[in-house]
Amino acid sequence: MFYKPSGSEFFFQLLSLEAREDFSLWDNTAKKYIRQIEGVNDINDIKFMKKDLFMQKYPNFAKKTQFVRDIAVHENKGIVQYQYGFKKTAEDQIKQFIANVRVLGVNPLVVVLKYRKTGSDLQTTHTITAEQNVGLPQGLIQPVLQPLVQNPIPQQITPSLSPNKPTPPLQQGFELPKVNVAREPTTNEMQVIQWAVNYPDKLTEEKFIEGFNHSLKKNFGTVTEEALVRVWYKTYYLR
Repeated sequence: MFYKPSGSEFFFQLLSLEAREDFSLWDNTAKKYIRQIEGVNDINDIKFMKKDLFMQKYPNFAKKTQFVRDIAVHENKGIVQYQYGFKKTAEDQIKQFIANVRVLGVNPLVVVLKYRKTGSDLQTTHTITAEQNVGLPQGLIQPVLQPLVQNPIPQQITPSLSPNKPTPPLQQGFELPKVNVAREPTTNEMQVIQWAVNYPDKLTEEKFIEGFNHSLKKNFGTVTEEALVRVWYKTYYLR
C-alpha cells in the first residue's frame, strides 16, 4: 500500500536498499497520473522521447518519474509498512545517505530518516535527513493486504491471514505463510531472510544457511539451528 502523508514531513526507515523506478504521465486536463495511452504498447517508450516531439504529440501531458521504496513509517499508532514514491532529488539523497553510512560500517536500515517537502510547483524541494540509529524496525503493523493466489501451496504450508501477528513480509501485498515446524522465524530471523530475498545472486541451500547464521550472529548476536534454517530456505526463500 502506498503511503499518503498527512503533512509536509514524516519519519521513516528503509526496509530494503532497493528502489524501483516508476514512470508515468501527468494529465493536466484530468489532473491524474496515467500509465496507458492509446496506440502505445509500453508507456516507458515515451520516457526518452525528445522534448519537442513529446510536447507536439502530448501537449496536455507531463513526464513524471518516481522511485518506489519499501519503508516503515513511524506513526502515532506504531511503525507501519508502506511503499512510497520519492522524487529524484529525494532518491539521490537517500542513495548518498546509504553510501555514507556504509563507509562508517552502519546498516542503513537501522537509521530513522526524515522526509520534508517545502514549497510548491517548480519551487518544491524534497529533503532527506538522518535522525538517529534506533535499530531495525520491530513489530511492523501491516496495512490492509490483498492476498494473491499463486502456485499450489505445499501441504506443509497453510496461509496465515490473521492480522494479529504481523511479521515483515518478503513482498509487499503478501501475508507470510504459517509453517508447521517447531516455530516460525522471529522478527530478527525474518529480517535476515528478507535480506537474502533481496540479495541479487541466487543462493544455494548451503550458501543460504551459511549466510543466514553469519548475518544473524553479526547483526543480532544469535544463531539458529540448521534444521529450521533449511525449512525456511524452502518455505520463504524459494517461494
